[in-house]
Amino acid sequence: MRYWDYYIVLESDFLACRRYVEFSSANLGTYSVEFMHLLFAASTEAEIVLKQLCTRLGEKDAATIVQWRSTLEPKLNLSSFRVQNIIMSIDMSPFPEWQTVNSPSWWLAYNGVKHNRSLKFENATLLNCINALAGLFVANLYHEHEAFKGADLEPQSCLFKPILSSRPLISRQLGVVGYSLPNAHKLGAS
Repeated sequence: MRYWDYYIVLESDFLACRRYVEFSSANLGTYSVEFMHLLFAASTEAEIVLKQLCTRLGEKDAATIVQWRSTLEPKLNLSSFRVQNIIMSIDMSPFPEWQTVNSPSWWLAYNGVKHNRSLKFENATLLNCINALAGLFVANLYHEHEAFKGADLEPQSCLFKPILSSRPLISRQLGVVGYSLPNAHKLGAS
C-alpha cells in the first residue's frame, strides 16, 4: 500500500495549511507556493496511480491523461464518482470532465502552472489542490479496492470519504466489513 501511504502524507501536509488559510468557499481561489507544491505532488502521484490502473486493465502504453481517460472512463466510469470533503462538508467529483472527453480542471491547472508559471501561478489554488487530492484519493481507492472492500485501508482519510450507492459488505461475525466500489471487479485483485 505504498501509494496509499504517500496519499496520506500529502493529505497531512495539505491539512497543515489550515493553520494559515481557512478551508472555506471564500478562500477557494487563494493561491500560494505551498499550494503549488501540493498541486504538483498530488497531480504527479495521480499520474502514477492512474497509469497503474491502466496497466491492470491491460493498457500498458497509456502515457497521457487522454489515454488514461480512454482506458479508465469506459470501464470504471470515474466521471460519476463522488466524494465528500469532510472538512468543508461539500460533495465533489474529481473527474467530471471525463464524461465529455476533457481533462479535469485540476489537471489543466497543474500543467498550466508547471509549464508557464509566470502566467499561470494563480492557478495554484486551494480549490485545485483539493480537487487534485480528491482525484488521487479516488485513484487510490480503486488501486487498493480489495483492501477497501475488506475495511483494511488504513489509516483512513481525514479529508474525504467516498459517496457510494452500494450497501456495505456485511459479515455475520464481524458486522460491516467494507464497501465495494462501482466497477472495481474489472480491475481484478490488487
